[in-house]
Amino acid sequence: MRCPYCRERIPRGLTECPECYESLEVQQPEYCAVCGSVWKEGNFYCCFCGSRLMWMINEGLVGQCAVEADVRETPEGLILVGVVHRAIASVLDTVVILAIIGFWVPEAAKLTFSLSNLVSASFWIEHSQALLMVYGIMVLYYTAFEGLLGFTPGKLIAQIKVVSRDGSSAGIPKAFLRNLLRIVDVQLLCLVGAILIWKTPLQQRCGDLAAKTIVVRLV
Repeated sequence: MRCPYCRERIPRGLTECPECYESLEVQQPEYCAVCGSVWKEGNFYCCFCGSRLMWMINEGLVGQCAVEADVRETPEGLILVGVVHRAIASVLDTVVILAIIGFWVPEAAKLTFSLSNLVSASFWIEHSQALLMVYGIMVLYYTAFEGLLGFTPGKLIAQIKVVSRDGSSAGIPKAFLRNLLRIVDVQLLCLVGAILIWKTPLQQRCGDLAAKTIVVRLV
């Protein structure tokens, strides 16, 4: 094995690194203080975001992370998911959605979303039909996957899923409502949704609050 501090190879079973003399007897926290992922016993690094657990503990940084104080588990034992996992899933799903839009609505794929266009009423009116089709494809994509399976391709890769607050399947109606309100959460470059996830007890964005759903780790 390697020392988590100096990365030198050391024999297993030692309590102190013979190279840097750092103690290896440190109790791991239950969750990663950076992304909130569950720590697997014996790991020096977070399997999801790669943060250096032992170094953070040694430097006294774990207790300073806001993630540590957030709710991480529901009474039903479901592990809640924060912004990092959801952002990764959203990026992956956006790639798939853009590919679908490019095939089905080629005129929308040619639109230029510059700052001047975004604040121009004529831009939205002139291209309203194409923009509505894009929004409809996005809502249909998320609703179908989350309502039937609980996860989209992006969420599957990120190992997260959407469920009702009691842990049961969200279903089509709830999935439709949470994604219909996605247009609210993406305002200000998704800052609205991110703030709600950070500040709400169950880490819910606007769509989750309305549909009474949560996003948890896929186990």
